[in-house]
Amino acid sequence: MSQVQLQASNGDVYDVDLKTAQKAAGIKNLTEDIEGAMLIPLPEISSPILAKVIEYMQVHANDAAEVVPGVNPEDPKDTHFISDVDRAILGIKPDNSLINLNQVYNIIRAANYLEYQPLLKTGTLAVANSLRGKSVEGMRTALNIRT
Repeated sequence: MSQVQLQASNGDVYDVDLKTAQKAAGIKNLTEDIEGAMLIPLPEISSPILAKVIEYMQVHANDAAEVVPGVNPEDPKDTHFISDVDRAILGIKPDNSLINLNQVYNIIRAANYLEYQPLLKTGTLAVANSLRGKSVEGMRTALNIRT
């Protein structure tokens, strides 16, 4: 099994299965024409965030292409669904509030940087779900927006 090394902004290096890492279009584009060991520096992603991204990649490594983030496989009309495993990775409480909003934003930024659409969709859905049903003032508070 081929491996790729992903290097976080602080220098930490993570070994990841190449096929798993290539789920992210950004990594796939970098690795398609290269043979052998690869070290990919990711200067925009910190080590704790890269660890979360890799955890998500590994959990979803064997997902079929038709698995759509946000859609409940048992009820296709439920488009606000986030699995329990994804809730744990992103830090989502049972009431859909976020344990660490800044961490979720950084995960979304990393997913965007890596062009990893499933995680980008799941992260943005987590933020949207956390705001669902809140008043404008409640949203400002949740998002740390000062008026």
